[in-house]
Amino acid sequence: MVLAPTRAIVQIRGMRWLPILAVLAGTAGAEPRASNPAFLGIGLQPVGIGCMATRVLGGGPAKDAGLHDGDVILAFDGKPIAGTFVNGKQADPCVVLQALIVARAPGDTIRLDARRGLESLAFNIALSTRAEVAHRRFVGHRFGATLVDADDPRRTHDADDLRGRPVVLGLFHADGCVGCAAVFDRLRDSLRERLGGDDLPAILAVTPENKQSTAPLTKLFNSSVPLFTGPTDLFLQGDLFEPDRIYFLIIDSGGIVRSVSPIAPDADDLDAALDEVLATVEQQQEHLNSRR
Repeated sequence: MVLAPTRAIVQIRGMRWLPILAVLAGTAGAEPRASNPAFLGIGLQPVGIGCMATRVLGGGPAKDAGLHDGDVILAFDGKPIAGTFVNGKQADPCVVLQALIVARAPGDTIRLDARRGLESLAFNIALSTRAEVAHRRFVGHRFGATLVDADDPRRTHDADDLRGRPVVLGLFHADGCVGCAAVFDRLRDSLRERLGGDDLPAILAVTPENKQSTAPLTKLFNSSVPLFTGPTDLFLQGDLFEPDRIYFLIIDSGGIVRSVSPIAPDADDLDAALDEVLATVEQQQEHLNSRR
């Protein structure tokens, strides 16, 4: 839903609120334009007077601050999120809240006024990023999930198969990530150019199994990078892994996750985000070569 052109005036109960114009100019689906913007860590559901928190992410900033599933957020930094009018139409309070969050920088502290039942609450929350939350979940831990070939379920990769050389796992949703296949191909081609030779780090695309889809997953993923399915718990039941991003896990030759980089295919910072992944892979490859 397009809310307003960039030059529109947003009014909240008679007050002009200009900082959110640029974000409200786009659709909710196109937001955000950065791969790793400020992040609150909750699902959102409009409830008229505000926005209800759902699926509060464990390890995320909202959870750390004490926000619960079912809490209804009423105001951001003292300003109500309901009653926002754009071009004469009332905007979804959850879209307004999303716009306000991504307009801030990671590390900024915000105040959310909320209601839990009949109780009024206020939360001071230091915004984080998806990368920081994923870092807590994965980095420093051995990757132990078994991956199943999307073309041939008899072929699998377990933790032992992934050891011996660096591995790049791109966790994403094959049935919902527009442009993801091109990002995988670009990463593969860039690794070939930078590292050369035949003994390159493995790149695997990993998606949750979707038993409800009528189309084979490989038909939804037009890339030469091999596609595998991973267990549901690897994707944290949808709490972190949205359908519009790839989360690249860089795994060292011992099977330990060394970094996590979320990348949105349509982000303005795509080049920089891919360079970060490439630099980490190169570092792991150089470390392995030095030990041989």
